[in-house]
Amino acid sequence: RTAEGLVRKIEKLESERDPAWWKQGITDVPNVSDKLATFRDKYDGMDAWDAVDHEMSDRLKKSDKKLRTNLAERDLKDDARLLEGKVKAVEAQLSQVDPAWWKQGLADARKVVDAAASLEDKYDGIDAWASVDKEMTARLTSAEKKLRQKLAERETKDDEQALGSLVKKIEQSMTQVDPAFWREGLAAIPGARDK
Repeated sequence: RTAEGLVRKIEKLESERDPAWWKQGITDVPNVSDKLATFRDKYDGMDAWDAVDHEMSDRLKKSDKKLRTNLAERDLKDDARLLEGKVKAVEAQLSQVDPAWWKQGLADARKVVDAAASLEDKYDGIDAWASVDKEMTARLTSAEKKLRQKLAERETKDDEQALGSLVKKIEQSMTQVDPAFWREGLAAIPGARDK
């Protein structure tokens, strides 16, 4: 009865929703296993106990595996949610109008890649994580591409404005009567060609 009660106590924790209970169950499994070993030594040679011991040990192993699986699934969901939040933060930078935010989004994207790599090591070989990683990587890659495109468009626009100003300055120097302004315009022409 005592062995049955100890194993049943561990099995009841499988249905709990709070991971703290699962962790407690995982922590208690070695103690229950030690207690079963004590009973095994105490009733050594009794056929009736051998059958009970085998059943209790199997149930304990199954319960331990179930608790560990529950905990791993919860950890995976939590980590996936955390990673998705970071990806959403990078995607949110796309709606900003200031290029500094776009640069920050690209910097944040690098941090998300590092976080995903550490989680990939943690969940190596787990199919559920592979699908989460694939989706987050695709979203992050798309966001990075759009941020880079926005930055490139902005830089091109800024360069066009700067070049337009320089050309206008050169054109204005051509309309001047004083030759000093012409020399200034001629000196600015190589800079305009370089741009």
